[in-house]
Amino acid sequence: MTEAQIQSVALFQFLALLDQKVSIQATLQSVRDLKKKLNRLVNPPNPDEFESIVVATTKKVLEKNIVKMRKPMPFVVGPNSGWQPPSHLDLGPWREFKGKTSPDQVAAVIWVQVLGFKEENVATGLGVSTGTVRHRMAQGLKTLGQLNSGRKNSKKSTE
Repeated sequence: MTEAQIQSVALFQFLALLDQKVSIQATLQSVRDLKKKLNRLVNPPNPDEFESIVVATTKKVLEKNIVKMRKPMPFVVGPNSGWQPPSHLDLGPWREFKGKTSPDQVAAVIWVQVLGFKEENVATGLGVSTGTVRHRMAQGLKTLGQLNSGRKNSKKSTE
């Protein structure tokens, strides 16, 4: 796996879990599982196949870790965490989004909109139709849009 591929897995788990300790563990588990799957393949996967494998693997690890988490904690990055998000990154809207939509919709938005995976590859990795992925995306983006317009309206009313 390349460094960029590992970073994609880490970003997915970071945004999906928003808990430093759990997301680091989930990233490590995802990378281990991906390496095992890739080592079992006779031929290296093409980019589309790789995306589908990443989706299937990260989804499985995410589900295990969501069950383990009793109460999601705010993502706190310490100086020794090995990864620092940009200093201007405000996770408040993302936390709000995660609280108002389903984990499937959050994951679909991350895979397609954040990581740039093709909807067809996400569908293959999840074992669902492309229409299902598009529906999850549409619902997630609709929620994000509503949250964004609500923030704009509240800023106008305080000015």
